[in-house]
Amino acid sequence: MSREQQMAALALAQHRRLDAAQLRRELTAGKLTPAQAVADPRSISCSVSRFLKAIPRFGPQRSSNAMRWLGVTDPMRKVGELSERQLGMLADVEREVRKV
Repeated sequence: MSREQQMAALALAQHRRLDAAQLRRELTAGKLTPAQAVADPRSISCSVSRFLKAIPRFGPQRSSNAMRWLGVTDPMRKVGELSERQLGMLADVEREVRKV
């Protein structure tokens, strides 16, 4: 890999991290619902655990319960790696986890 390709890859990775952070801030501020955030292309590179903790009123315990409910064992798994079923469940996570 050439030096230019390395720099381009680093710039792309930085851009994706910044986009994911902005998405989490919008989710925390209530500008986006979990369903809107899941549909947003910026969520692809966001880890599921960080995504859940960005939802208002979702702390470590509720996020842990949601991870079990979603069937996600690796906390660093990315939202983009989830199955369609899991993405649908993640979109409704706020309502479903509060029932439990």
